[in-house]
Amino acid sequence: MHIDRNSTDKYKPEYDVLVRRFAETFAQTSPGKEAMGAAISVFEPGETIREHVNKPEVEEVFLVLDGDVDFYLDGRRERITTGDMGLAHIGQAHAFTNAGTGTARLLSIWWRAVREPAPVA
Repeated sequence: MHIDRNSTDKYKPEYDVLVRRFAETFAQTSPGKEAMGAAISVFEPGETIREHVNKPEVEEVFLVLDGDVDFYLDGRRERITTGDMGLAHIGQAHAFTNAGTGTARLLSIWWRAVREPAPVA
C-alpha cells in the first residue's frame, strides 16, 4: 500500500504558485503505462499560474477543487469554478488566475498523447 499524505512541505514554487507533484506515487504504478503525471496547484486571489505550453505530445486536464479560476487557453478566457474541468490539447498555451476571494486549488493530470496537435482556431 502506498499513501502519499498531504503536508505543506510538499508544495514547491513552480509557475509562480505553489505546486505539489505526485511523481513518487506514479513511480509505484505499473511500468506498462504511457508517461503521465499529476499535481495540485494552490494559489491565492489574484495569483496566476503563468502561461506555458506542455512538452511535445502532452495533453492535460484541469479540475478545480476549490475556488473561481480564470482559465486562459490560446488567448481565450473562460471562468471555471469548483467541480469544473478544462482541457489543453497538444501545443495549446494555457494559464490560470485565481479570480475568487479565497484560496484556489487546481488538480492537473497530464499524459503523453498519440494524436496530432489541436488545430489553431
